[in-house]
Amino acid sequence: MYKLRADGTPERIAALAPDSGPNGLAVEPDGRTLYGADSLKGIIWSIPVAGGSVTPWLTDAALAPVPTEALPIGANGLRFHKGALWVNNTFYAYFASKDELVATAGADQMRAQHENMVAQAAPGRAGLEQIVRWYFSPEQRDNIEDGCPNAALLDEIARSTDPTLQAYTRGRRSGWKA
Repeated sequence: MYKLRADGTPERIAALAPDSGPNGLAVEPDGRTLYGADSLKGIIWSIPVAGGSVTPWLTDAALAPVPTEALPIGANGLRFHKGALWVNNTFYAYFASKDELVATAGADQMRAQHENMVAQAAPGRAGLEQIVRWYFSPEQRDNIEDGCPNAALLDEIARSTDPTLQAYTRGRRSGWKA
């Protein structure tokens, strides 16, 4: 692992094993620790930004490569968000298809949004009006982190097969209660 100094020269801060496959980095908010996803070993490494020993921070079967995939890679992306380190992986091994992944993610996010809106709304028509006003408000529109999952999912849903489109439509009509 290298960092570039202000003058543009590289500085080695740590060494990974030759059979490692670094694929995604994130710096802890305090700036002292770098985390690296290893797509070949299924490990998240902890690396001091100032230099030093690389240590395994997290190992889990869910991070490991899936040997039956055409491109067997494991953990392949990292990001800090709201104080937590989020790890991306190739999820297709856990779903029968990409459509199943999109349908599952869509149902989960829409259900969570529906439950959150209903929990905060007044009962009856007043609650419905409150939800509509909130949904179209600049505050909701501009809140990317907690905004509407439709904005992120509709492109994928539109390209999906009929079963995914039908699952989305059923979910919208039922308020994601099922």
